[in-house]
Amino acid sequence: MADVTPLLELRNLRKTFIAGARTVQAVRDVSFTVGPGEIVGLVGESGSGKSTVADLVLGLERPDSGEIFYGGRPLPELLAGSGRGYRAAVQAVFQDSVQAMDGRKTVGWSIAEPLVIHKVARGAALRARVAELLRAVHLDPALAGRYPHQISGGQAQRAGIARALALKPALLVCDEAVSALDVSVQAQIVNLFLEIQERYGTAMLFIGHSLPVVRHLADRMVVMYAGAVAEQGPAEQVCSAPRHPYTRLLIDSAPSFEPGPSPAGPRRTRGEGLPAAGCRFAPRCPLVTDTCRTADPAPREVGAGHSSACLRAGELTVAETRPSRFSTEKRRPG
Repeated sequence: MADVTPLLELRNLRKTFIAGARTVQAVRDVSFTVGPGEIVGLVGESGSGKSTVADLVLGLERPDSGEIFYGGRPLPELLAGSGRGYRAAVQAVFQDSVQAMDGRKTVGWSIAEPLVIHKVARGAALRARVAELLRAVHLDPALAGRYPHQISGGQAQRAGIARALALKPALLVCDEAVSALDVSVQAQIVNLFLEIQERYGTAMLFIGHSLPVVRHLADRMVVMYAGAVAEQGPAEQVCSAPRHPYTRLLIDSAPSFEPGPSPAGPRRTRGEGLPAAGCRFAPRCPLVTDTCRTADPAPREVGAGHSSACLRAGELTVAETRPSRFSTEKRRPG
């Protein structure tokens, strides 16, 4: 079978921010791909660099080094001039859709705006397209006449998804797109994303800190810690047989639906207290050795399409891996 060019490819991305006297390496040698029609989950604690990766992909930030390719073409080339072609093909769904909309304009106007900017439709055709998009995300077209503050959080998120779909993008970048919603609404929106993938073949980079929620969607999983990729591979393998201690920590701290107390969540990190040398996870790792404190582990293959940046990855066998606290099966809407 011939190789398929990735829809999105990140190669050795680095991004550093300077705040006063403090320097934070937000992204460090991050590499992964998103295939056509594929959902890739990007997970990690707050401060792990996930949102910076999203900003780099969306062209809101430029990397200090490394490359981003879309359809085999470098991102700077695609963003030259107006960059409208790329911005139509790659759309964002943000955490707070109410804030992402202009509060002085109606929901219908927010959905119609990209269609007007790109001169796709106007007049009756524009109104019909907005109604079609609202129905596609299971909203009553009558909501087009309301303002953002007049609809619920779940409705606002659906409207934000409708806006993102307006230009028929090939890729959605979803940055914590369900984390601000309550659990029941989260499930509805996650199933809506699956429905969109099946109906339109839309690829997604789905970013979140809740590993069970991301697993519900993802075909492949990328786990980030302190700006770097700790583990990546097929989502089922990463969740059922993690090969990095940090991934295991995320799984063990995930909410349980069984009786009994919930485990304490992992500490969140924004870069403070990280070691100057060796593995950044070493201070928190239950399997740390002296070598881990001096050698910076590079990703190594641990299975087909599965890699781990852990010096002891080869010792973390399936038999040693504790059972997952949540289903590892990717579910389909139904």
